[in-house]
Amino acid sequence: MDRLTSFSQLVTETTQELCDLLLSTYHNKLKETSKNEKLGIKTTVQAIVVAKQQVVLPDPETREDFIKYASPLTFDADTVHKFLRLTEENRKVTNTTPWQHSYPDTPERFQQWRQVLGAESFYLGRHYFEVDVSGEGTYLGLTYKSIDRKTEETNGCITGNDFSWCLQWNGRTFSAWHSDVETPLKVGKFTRIGVYVDYTRGLLAFYGVADSMTLIHQYQAEFLEPLYPAFWLSKKENVVLLVTPGDTLPLKSPSPPSTPPSGATTLPAQVQ
Repeated sequence: MDRLTSFSQLVTETTQELCDLLLSTYHNKLKETSKNEKLGIKTTVQAIVVAKQQVVLPDPETREDFIKYASPLTFDADTVHKFLRLTEENRKVTNTTPWQHSYPDTPERFQQWRQVLGAESFYLGRHYFEVDVSGEGTYLGLTYKSIDRKTEETNGCITGNDFSWCLQWNGRTFSAWHSDVETPLKVGKFTRIGVYVDYTRGLLAFYGVADSMTLIHQYQAEFLEPLYPAFWLSKKENVVLLVTPGDTLPLKSPSPPSTPPSGATTLPAQVQ
């Protein structure tokens, strides 16, 4: 019996070592592939959930439960549209229309739609982040790295293709957008939004963050690529702030800037 127990333990330990090695190798290969891709966006792949954890972990319910899956995020300065300004160490983005910023031209930068991506991506496992939003016409969601950066067509916007899933705040109500289809939502007003992803289960959910977590909308999909946080600030003075998980300070509505931001020039504005 002792010999059988020892053999069983050896098999278990060896299997776990092989699984860890395969997961580590896959993780490194995926990051290296992402670095070599044409668009060259910085990719952070978080492969942190092994098979046995996926079986036993309960679904998060409280804010404390969700925050366990949170990690720091920043906006990718190489993707930000020239009418958007990044501040606070690339954690805050503001639509400064009609002031345009002198960012260098990059293949990753959005040229038509006033959008910006997160620098970090989500792949495998569970992930969570919170944002403060201000101004009507603010959109937030997730998309693939392959989203077109230069087109004027709607498939270059996070509301208009089948590999982006997003939520809109119009100043009064929320709407969900996917594949150019809007779904009006009946839910109260929230300025802080929690975004939860269970990649393996194909689940994306938006929550209103207050004393309790209120589900605003959820998507069920089959994710085929790493997911990037994505934001469309469609109107002047829209603001999105990536908040520190657990931060209780609300975002105050910004005052209209009286002078152009440093390094900005005034150009005719187009609505996109």
